[in-house]
Amino acid sequence: MKNTYFFTLTLVLIVVCRISMKGTPPLIEEYLLLILLAIASYYDLKYKIIPDTLIIVSVICSILFGLLNIDTFLSHRLLSGLVVLGIMTMIYFLTKGNIGFGDVKLIATTALFLGLWRSFLMLLIATFFCGLFGLILLATKRVSRKSSLAFAPFILIATIITVFYQ
Repeated sequence: MKNTYFFTLTLVLIVVCRISMKGTPPLIEEYLLLILLAIASYYDLKYKIIPDTLIIVSVICSILFGLLNIDTFLSHRLLSGLVVLGIMTMIYFLTKGNIGFGDVKLIATTALFLGLWRSFLMLLIATFFCGLFGLILLATKRVSRKSSLAFAPFILIATIITVFYQ
């Protein structure tokens, strides 16, 4: 039941953003990214894992779109993904695994689609919303400080905001 609410909220957010946005419409690859992130969010919420198969499919799709898109060079996509992967891997080890490595791979894969600066913006927005949500849950005593939150849904929400308003 909780997942139904999440996906309904996601679809409503996509429709509202699509109706209210200004400028050029998002590309098909950005819609594909949102679908892949929605699937990752489902797995993260339900099983607390992001399947490697989903990451591999996302990387392959990004590379194919990079080969087909004349506006974005494939090397820029790969460099963005590698830089973000390196930074997130350092954060993973510095926090002693408090952020899941599936989230690290998912954020790096998202960087392949978004590029370097938009992925930093997405990460900032996702961290803000996750922290805010965590504080609300702590204040209402629904979770303890030792509890973990699925981060993929916040990556999805932040990517929607970044794609439609950037």
